[in-house]
Amino acid sequence: MAAKLQRGDRAAVAALVFGCLNASLVQTIAFPLQAELPDLLAQPREVTAWVVTATVASASAFAPVSGRLGDLWGRKRVALVLVGLLAVGSLLAALAPGVGILIVGRAVQGIAIGLIPLSMSILKEILPAHRLGTALALASATMGIGAAFGIPLGAAMTEWAGWRSIFWVSLVLSLVAAPLIAVAVPAAESRAPGRFDLVGATTNVVGSAALLIGIAEALTLGWDSPVTLVLVIGGAVCLTLGWLAMARNPSPLIDVRVSLRPQILRTNVLSLLINFATMTTMVVFPQLLVLPAGSPAGFGLSPLAASLIMMANGVSQAIATPFLARILRRVEPRTAAAAGAAIVTVAIAVAIVPTSPQSLFAVNIVVGAAFGVVFAMIPQIIMSAVPAQDAAAANGLNAQIRIFGTAGAATVAGALIATESNSGVPSASGFALSLGIAAAASGLATLLSLLIPAQRDRHSS
Repeated sequence: MAAKLQRGDRAAVAALVFGCLNASLVQTIAFPLQAELPDLLAQPREVTAWVVTATVASASAFAPVSGRLGDLWGRKRVALVLVGLLAVGSLLAALAPGVGILIVGRAVQGIAIGLIPLSMSILKEILPAHRLGTALALASATMGIGAAFGIPLGAAMTEWAGWRSIFWVSLVLSLVAAPLIAVAVPAAESRAPGRFDLVGATTNVVGSAALLIGIAEALTLGWDSPVTLVLVIGGAVCLTLGWLAMARNPSPLIDVRVSLRPQILRTNVLSLLINFATMTTMVVFPQLLVLPAGSPAGFGLSPLAASLIMMANGVSQAIATPFLARILRRVEPRTAAAAGAAIVTVAIAVAIVPTSPQSLFAVNIVVGAAFGVVFAMIPQIIMSAVPAQDAAAANGLNAQIRIFGTAGAATVAGALIATESNSGVPSASGFALSLGIAAAASGLATLLSLLIPAQRDRHSS
């Protein structure tokens, strides 16, 4: 009987991790298209940039909403809806006759990223305590693994089968994931009491989307642009008003009081900082690798070769995360997170003055493994501090904050590289400054990890 239960556990974990990895791929799989889309779609670059922006904005906006719906209406049911949305978005993007439908399809794809925090809450519910840590580590790591694999996969598929093939691949993977989750994941699940918070959901979706779009627009329009200021300030005000309303709601989208507890607040800030630091390397390293060897900073590799080097980050996470999660099972999560963040800090600091493509390859391996450790620990810290029925919403908020870290990395690094360029050619100082700020962010994350209050998990199965 125990063996059967164990086999069932493994099947459920495999199904959810497969679904999460597929959802995570959509973050970056379209990145290799950015340079070609203006010509392919006969649209200006300012318009085609939304093919990427729409996915990030919808992912951030809907992650807490998906989590709360799962808490209220059943996590497996909502997980299947999210996989269905991923399939629909992929189909729309694959068949898109023009840029408008393509952007809509990418936005729908982005909603499915909420499957990742939702799956962590399902795992908390269905697994015995001694198997939970490794499974949570795998599910949490998929967000970084998928982002790292998406770029080379997108580049290879575009080169070999055309740009629409990346969306057909996503559709096929979604159609495989749906029956796997339906069959392998148990249906019995607890439900949170209360009603869905429509005001909180609306302000969260509108506010976070506006804020992220404003950050993205700052790259092209500048921070002093009226459009940028309206979006950023308006988004921040909308989020603030939403949080004030949720603080008074007996059944809020996000439990504000719990989210402001030191354990949750510091963990979420840690997530923002470490994601900012690691994603900065994903912005800086590819440019360093492909710039001509004769330029002020660059190694002259082909885009595909650079993508393969960047893939080392995802491979390292995929291999190291479950292995290290087992080793660190007896270590306090905040201590393990601090160790991982410290290693990220040292590795990025080494890369400030890169000596060769091989050195960046090595840094990618180290950063990937250490980043995986941090995000293996974060869901454990969060779920030890919130009631079980609110776990999905809490993980959704953390996923939203991680996405803000990604957007911030792209904006800050992009602005610094552009500012430090000479006649449009990036200089070494822009890359060094970007990586220096990233190292400082991960260093601060290390200190913050040590300040997270210890708390015994009261909700273990």
